[in-house]
Amino acid sequence: MSTINELLGFKTPWKVTPMGTKRIWEVSEMLREEDKQEILHTSDRSSFEMCVFDLIIKYPCPVYELSYKGTTVGMGGLSKAFRSDKTVIWLCFTPEYKKHKLSFLKFSKQFLGRLVKAYGTLTNVVWLPNKTHVEYLNWLGATWTPLSKDFAIFELGGESK
Repeated sequence: MSTINELLGFKTPWKVTPMGTKRIWEVSEMLREEDKQEILHTSDRSSFEMCVFDLIIKYPCPVYELSYKGTTVGMGGLSKAFRSDKTVIWLCFTPEYKKHKLSFLKFSKQFLGRLVKAYGTLTNVVWLPNKTHVEYLNWLGATWTPLSKDFAIFELGGESK
């Protein structure tokens, strides 16, 4: 399995860098309010801080910082889904995303094929009121399975694509 940066394989001002505990806390505090709310709504925790604590203590995979020309735009990760050939992917944005949205969308389109080739179908649950995430995933060509009024499962790179 290739590392994330090996998968980049093309010239880009975007960087994907593994983070340590201190940086995870710092970037978590910088996230957009919608992303913090989505994290809370998809967890069984009563506070955002406890969700970050779980990420640091329990998440078995690297957490990556996403930056554009040195500016932090988000954080995310990938892990193989339990009892599945799919990979759970997640990404949260800082307010800087809005300033670099077009460049990030282009970068994502370039990177998506490489991720799918390396990790298979990418999936997760999305809190639908987080319109930025829904718009982003739609732009990438996600297919959707509704779960409730507020939640759906998305897939990228599945057989239906």
